[in-house]
Amino acid sequence: MGNLILNSLEIRNFRGFQHLKIERLGRVNLIVGKNDEHAIAILATFPQEHLRIVQSSFVDFAFETYDLINAHYALPFVAKSRFYEVVARVKQALQPGGIFVGQFFGIHDEWNTPGREMTFLTREEAEEALQGLEIVEFREEDVDSH
Repeated sequence: MGNLILNSLEIRNFRGFQHLKIERLGRVNLIVGKNDEHAIAILATFPQEHLRIVQSSFVDFAFETYDLINAHYALPFVAKSRFYEVVARVKQALQPGGIFVGQFFGIHDEWNTPGREMTFLTREEAEEALQGLEIVEFREEDVDSH
């Protein structure tokens, strides 16, 4: 399968981004998770011969190396017992100067209930998970959602 080459990517007012522009992207690899219906609609707009689609959990994914890893609303769904292993693999998969974008869920998150196989972190644990990366922006929200 061929590779899709993009000159740049610009995202405005989507999820946590007010504005994000990335120049000189190169090859794009796309990982689609369980809730893939929106991603599939976007994928339908790309010529299929230029796309490599992999549907996999982070735990099972065979990482290569990347300039950008976008893990929006993904890593919290990795079980805590495997979380630091997966984060280490994500960090190893970043090219020098590469960018990681993602969120962690805090210990006060409404989904943090007994028996839930997810990862919830304190700020200190999140900073520890990101150790070794240059932090461009770290934003913490602790809001009562009820």
